[in-house]
Amino acid sequence: MKTVDVLIAAREILASGKWGKGRFFEPLTGYYCAAGALHRACGAKVWGGNFSSPNPKLACRAFAYLGFAARDFGDIMCFNDRIDTTIDHVLKLYDIAIANARRRHSFTGRKLTIKDLSA
Repeated sequence: MKTVDVLIAAREILASGKWGKGRFFEPLTGYYCAAGALHRACGAKVWGGNFSSPNPKLACRAFAYLGFAARDFGDIMCFNDRIDTTIDHVLKLYDIAIANARRRHSFTGRKLTIKDLSA
């Protein structure tokens, strides 16, 4: 599995209606935050609320792309939990990370704002 495949799989988890805020993973609802979906897409299993990733290098690479896309908002977990963040914002951030992973380089454009992700 390639880094871009993990990012796409995580985006699909969130787009399927499994996105939530405030927790990495919510066992009662099955909701994931943006970072939790990424771990799950790497094949991580949930044990007592904690994730155990079978491929930490792949997870780190995927997190690097997603984290760089979210850099103007602090980090991906802070961005996910912002009061004004919506699922559409998170999916657009994933789209940026996926595009960068396909090109195998980082986004170097101007600073992003929540308005950029709302367009």
